[in-house]
Amino acid sequence: PPFFLLSSSGMMTLTVGLLAALIGCFSITNAFTTAKCNHQEILDSFDNYKTCYAKKKDKIEENFCLGFKIAELCSHSSFAKCFEPEEVDKIAQNQKIEIRIIGTQTLKNLKFPDLLADSLYSRCTQAPSKAVTESYDQRSVYWLDYVSTDGLCDSSEKTKVEKETTNCFREEGENFKTEFKENVKKARGNLKSTICAILQYTVANCARKEYPSCFSEREEKYIKGLMVNAFEVGYNLIQKLSQGTKIPNLAKECLQ
Repeated sequence: PPFFLLSSSGMMTLTVGLLAALIGCFSITNAFTTAKCNHQEILDSFDNYKTCYAKKKDKIEENFCLGFKIAELCSHSSFAKCFEPEEVDKIAQNQKIEIRIIGTQTLKNLKFPDLLADSLYSRCTQAPSKAVTESYDQRSVYWLDYVSTDGLCDSSEKTKVEKETTNCFREEGENFKTEFKENVKKARGNLKSTICAILQYTVANCARKEYPSCFSEREEKYIKGLMVNAFEVGYNLIQKLSQGTKIPNLAKECLQ
């Protein structure tokens, strides 16, 4: 089906979801450094990416394919100062893959057929191929490879934490969705309390995990915060797509 068959509400939901997720991936605190940049300079580079991408929101809504080109351009203009050229190339490629993954999942949530996603992305010359996307090792904080931690974690320690954290939030996120579907319609009284209780024995388990001592408290808090932010994006989408049931806002304390 052609791209313009997407409804304006569907396109808006898709774009908002993408922008929220991408901004979430590239909001960083002053906990990490590189050989080229100090804390504030890294902070500025990630803020620059957010600003660069967000400025093109209207254009992306008009032409979804521009999201891939803009991710490439904004990555190079924002991160060249603090990261090595090959690292910037990798960040840009990962961002484009993430756009396709998030967009495909959003279309599924909107009940569009799988063939629509393939049709959409085949028209985008800068979109990663389906094969590249399917072979992608999705890592929520892959940029850990390029930064130093406060306690100078080695590569294996960073990889272990990144994979365990990503897998935990992914698995517990699925567990939450299962429990949510089973309990939301039969919940009696306060639906917010029911949802909070489910979160406490699913997603919140990940936020309570301890990290190796080479990660400072601020670094641990930040990485877990990224995962929580990603979960919140998905939860907000559930709110938008829910029919017949008013889903309450997510209380921060339920994820602690």
